[in-house]
Amino acid sequence: MVFRGKRLLAGLIDFIIVTLLVNIPFPIFMETGLEGWFLVYLLIIFIGYGYILEGRNNQTVGKKVMGLKVVSSKTGKSEIFVWQLLIRNVFRPLDYIGFWGVIPITLFKRRLGEFLSLTEVRENPRVSSSKGGTKMNEKSEK
Repeated sequence: MVFRGKRLLAGLIDFIIVTLLVNIPFPIFMETGLEGWFLVYLLIIFIGYGYILEGRNNQTVGKKVMGLKVVSSKTGKSEIFVWQLLIRNVFRPLDYIGFWGVIPITLFKRRLGEFLSLTEVRENPRVSSSKGGTKMNEKSEK
């Protein structure tokens, strides 16, 4: 249950960031007569936010804050292919439409985009910055 709570909070953080990225330029689209292009901008933000950040370090801002990371569901490793990033993020807007986000999470414990892209979100073990690279929860001897 702790993991689900972290995942929910990570999603909320990302949703707030994406909402800001969408709403701040909204008046510009309306005032300049480019309201037709707003939908294109909206899709670019919804898909691009996850694609770019997860492509760089397997984490969005929310996942980083909550100590989560995207990994391959087959190998459990952080090496994610471009096609996997694209699929998991192209299907992200469906999560916000009706119950499309609830059904796959209920059935498969993953979002639709994660299921189709063979990726999943796991807790990211924190590593200390010491030269030995030990985990933070291990006791160091002095």
